[in-house]
Amino acid sequence: MTQNEFPELENLTEEEITKLLNDNDEFEEMFSNLSTVKNINSIKEQMMTMVADLLKINYSRKENFDEVQQTHKLAKQRFLDLQQILQQKFLQQNQLLDQFDYTSLVDKIEEAKMEYDEQADQLFQKVSQKEIDLDQFIKEFREIKEKSHLNESKIKCFQKNLQDKTMNRFN
Repeated sequence: MTQNEFPELENLTEEEITKLLNDNDEFEEMFSNLSTVKNINSIKEQMMTMVADLLKINYSRKENFDEVQQTHKLAKQRFLDLQQILQQKFLQQNQLLDQFDYTSLVDKIEEAKMEYDEQADQLFQKVSQKEIDLDQFIKEFREIKEKSHLNESKIKCFQKNLQDKTMNRFN
């Protein structure tokens, strides 16, 4: 113990010290009234209050965390369910597409495209020979070419799907 740490004890006589050592109640009362002990107790109470406040904050956050965790669990389960449904739909789609022969389908679309191109050529011949007027030519030519280009896009899409399907079988 360093000097002036417990200044109240410095002024006690030997008899007073002996009396304190023999009487527990009086010792406890004197000890609890020491300024250093009061200071330590005050700091202890402040710290306990701070700990209690932190516990309340943590507890309130835990409730919020539990809610968020439950929401996350539900969202994750929903995601997994939807992912499974999507996988099933992809499987169904592939099974349905396997029933069709892409090459014959592409051949039919190419055939229709060539017919539209032939119609467009015939229409061009008619306008060249002045069998139809320009307004009628533009209207009919546009319709025919739209169908021809649509079929060309379908052909490219089917060919890409066929190529992807072939590549997936090798992977």
